[in-house]
Amino acid sequence: VNFDHALAFDKEASVPYMLLSPGSAVPKPTDPIKAGYAFRGWFEDAAYTTPFDFDTATMPYWHIKIYGKWEAFPYTVSFDSKGGTSVDAITVLCGDPIGESSEPTKTGYNFGGWVDESGATYVTYYNRMPAYDFTLAAVWIPITYTLNFNINDGSDGMMQPLTMSYDTTVPLSENQFVKNGYAFLGWATSPTGEVVYKDKQSIRNLTTDDQATIDLYAKWGAPVTSAVSYSYNRIKISWAAAGYATSYRIYRAT
Repeated sequence: VNFDHALAFDKEASVPYMLLSPGSAVPKPTDPIKAGYAFRGWFEDAAYTTPFDFDTATMPYWHIKIYGKWEAFPYTVSFDSKGGTSVDAITVLCGDPIGESSEPTKTGYNFGGWVDESGATYVTYYNRMPAYDFTLAAVWIPITYTLNFNINDGSDGMMQPLTMSYDTTVPLSENQFVKNGYAFLGWATSPTGEVVYKDKQSIRNLTTDDQATIDLYAKWGAPVTSAVSYSYNRIKISWAAAGYATSYRIYRAT
């Protein structure tokens, strides 16, 4: 009694096995299709050294297995740096590890990784090349820095630090410091420096260093030089001109 035996195909081919009688011809199946690969024929061994000859082959008295050979196509992942330094595209064969991409840089920003077209985080190092070209986009996180306001020999007042983000325009906090007999002129970047910023001036991108601290120092104008009272309702006050001042406030004691 002759029993049919199985002709199996390796799992990569996705071809169902055949039951054949010993001595019968071995039919050639339709070439399988696999995305990203070209089919290069059937072989008797997993090392693809001996082609399987369907024209002469007959089914033996035992089960056999044949192996399909595939040739991978190359595909490319490109990188959109979104204003950062350029990153070279990576081209590898379908199914191979993509490998690690270089990181771009951008002034005032920290690199936050790559995302695909759906916005999902994509790490090339942990992925293999799919059967298509695609592009990844850079994610940028603006640096933040802190402004400290120093009274700089003033008399009284308190001001909270101001946290800034790169590429964001923010007005300076209104001055809360006072110095008896002096006018506030603006802010300097050193205790003895000249005025650089006016009160409540809009500022932007004062540094490119992440988590930096910038000190601003109150600058004070010349003191009142004379005050002559003519009556309860009249007083003549003289003072030196205060740079950047657009108005003055005079308070009467009660």
